[in-house]
Amino acid sequence: MAFDTADIVFSVIKIAVVVGLMLNVVSVMVWVERRGSALIQDRPGPNRVGPFGLFQSFADALKFILKEDVVPEQAHKWLYTIAPMFGLLPALTTIAVVPWGHAFVIPQSIVFTGAVSTGLMVAALACILLAIVITVATNRYRHSRGATKVTSVIGFLVAAGLFVAGLALIGIFAALVFGSSPL
Repeated sequence: MAFDTADIVFSVIKIAVVVGLMLNVVSVMVWVERRGSALIQDRPGPNRVGPFGLFQSFADALKFILKEDVVPEQAHKWLYTIAPMFGLLPALTTIAVVPWGHAFVIPQSIVFTGAVSTGLMVAALACILLAIVITVATNRYRHSRGATKVTSVIGFLVAAGLFVAGLALIGIFAALVFGSSPL
């Protein structure tokens, strides 16, 4: 099968259409759920704000934007700020397993060049060295004053992820050199 730009473009268009539909359906379903709950509980907001309670979501968004951002004193500011991402990330990545089109093969003449193989090995070594540096820094920081177990665990998880990424890049390089391309 040849490298076909049209297949990639059509796949991107299909992804954009499905994601756009999903994002619009989510907003409608939030409105339906809030409206139904308000009717059951006889709450005035979603029942009477604008036509059919449609402006309640805008009022909630405005309230969320203007709300003061308070971080508890004992909390780790960076972790406290990015914590909602860990709940949202699995929900957003579930779409990654949907097959958007038929498989296409990138020719070896494009994939396997000297620059690509050198880049793979440099990236793999950089990931592994960065993993080692983060492990050493986390270990030193763990014994310092003010360090928490959460920061230590996150440091070690990041280091492990980088190490695995380096090993994966070495595996891709080996597959390219010895035959079967995983790409």
